[in-house]
Amino acid sequence: MIDSIYPLAQTKQKHLFCLQNLQLFLFILLMENLLFYMTLQFEIVPDNVSWYFPVAFNILLYLLLPLRFWPLILVAISLGNGLAYHFFLDYEIVSIMLIKVKGIVTFLLGILGIFYVKKYHLKYDWFSLDAIFILLIVGLFYRFSYMFLSYLADFGVYSEIANEHLFEYFVAHILAGTLTYFYFLAGTLLFLWVKKRKAYPNFSELAVIVGKVLVILLLCFIAYKIQPASFPFIQAFSFIPLLWFGYRYGFFGIVFSVFVAMTVLLLFLFKQEGPILLQFQPFMISAMLVAFLIGAVSLENHKTEKRILQQKDQLIQGNIELGEKNQKFQELSRSILDTQEQERKHLSSEISDELTPVVSELQLSTNALLSVASTEKNIVNISMIKQSVAQIYNSIFELMHWLRPSVLDQHGIYSTITGEYFAQRLTPVGIHYEAEVIGEKVLLSEINEITIYRLVQEAITNTIKHAGATRFLVKLVIHTDEIQVYLADNGVGLCEADETSSFDGLNGFGLKGLKNRILALNGTMETVIDIETIEHMQTMHKHSGFCLKVTLPL
Repeated sequence: MIDSIYPLAQTKQKHLFCLQNLQLFLFILLMENLLFYMTLQFEIVPDNVSWYFPVAFNILLYLLLPLRFWPLILVAISLGNGLAYHFFLDYEIVSIMLIKVKGIVTFLLGILGIFYVKKYHLKYDWFSLDAIFILLIVGLFYRFSYMFLSYLADFGVYSEIANEHLFEYFVAHILAGTLTYFYFLAGTLLFLWVKKRKAYPNFSELAVIVGKVLVILLLCFIAYKIQPASFPFIQAFSFIPLLWFGYRYGFFGIVFSVFVAMTVLLLFLFKQEGPILLQFQPFMISAMLVAFLIGAVSLENHKTEKRILQQKDQLIQGNIELGEKNQKFQELSRSILDTQEQERKHLSSEISDELTPVVSELQLSTNALLSVASTEKNIVNISMIKQSVAQIYNSIFELMHWLRPSVLDQHGIYSTITGEYFAQRLTPVGIHYEAEVIGEKVLLSEINEITIYRLVQEAITNTIKHAGATRFLVKLVIHTDEIQVYLADNGVGLCEADETSSFDGLNGFGLKGLKNRILALNGTMETVIDIETIEHMQTMHKHSGFCLKVTLPL
């Protein structure tokens, strides 16, 4: 059953294909004759016309239809054109065929130009600045190549023209196809624009555009009738409405408006005298050309704006996603920091509970042994044991303090900063310690207190080791939503010191590690030069000083 249906389907497709080709063939024949008849209504002098309509139709047929239809198009155009010359101008069939044969070389040159443009420049989109510019050029090239050999060989219509007017007629023939090509191209672009369902004005807006075009043309017509000498001024100022239509309605608006205007002018010039046709010809060509270029630039500008908006949306979306990832990272980092501090606190408590009593008891035992020692040798040995136990006790105390600074639990961060805790470490090395708190004191989170403590601790360590300073300043500035920590000395500063060593930490708490901790808290850390808070310190020392500013959100 299926095998019997398949040949029937193939036969039906072939019949449909033949019918479509026949319809296209008859359509081309009809259009060639109809357009030729329209062309004859714009004669400058007998047998010489201002505009040649079939050439525009022919070029667009080759551009629009696939290559498989080109042989059919060529035969239909040649036959239709020959019939039009025979019936409307009484040309003999033999003469028409001779003209076609002589023009085959330049015709093939024009076809090759269309093929190249169609294959490499118009494969996907006609609506770009490059595509429209190429469409304009290929029309001119086709017309030029089609007429060039006739001009050089001096045959056909050129055989009847005097040599001194030969080039003038050649240029006129080039222009004869230019306006009609621009006109048909405008209509084709409008049709393709609507067919591809691109954005265009609705019916009411189109009616408004038509009304505005008719009003402008009416005013120009009145001015022309009152004073024909005003025509150059009308030409010069006619581009202002074109610019406005392009600005107001974009590509479709300006092409549609000039298409309507040219349609009205062609109707007005129907069977007019030759001088009037020649007068309007350059004006209409230039208006169409300017409309295409302004529309193409407008189209390109719209595409650029669209791409920019798309890129902006992508950047915004990317920033949102990055912000969400950063927030999750900060939450994870804060969770890790909290866990670390809790583990350190727990370990410090375990050491305090388990090791401290044992070491204390060991110290008491060594003291008791020392008191009952009878020989000098035993006294020396017990003293060495006592010294070792004392070192163990100090190491345990330092380890407990490193794991969990007990001073914070006892006094809090503000009293620790402004009290004698850090001054006791700086005074023995000849560094004067200053501290102040500006603003209303607020309750800080445990992680913020520990971070500020570690910052001061590490900055003091770096100052003692590397700065060669005589003064050290800690300044807390409390705001409603953040706290700023300034750490400054009047030493050599980071730029003058060895940068690697000045960032080395004590017991694993270096400035680099602290910076990661601050970033996890959504804070910032930066080196500040010549801030107001340390100006008075810099005047007392030959070096530029070092000032670190840390900002933590509350």
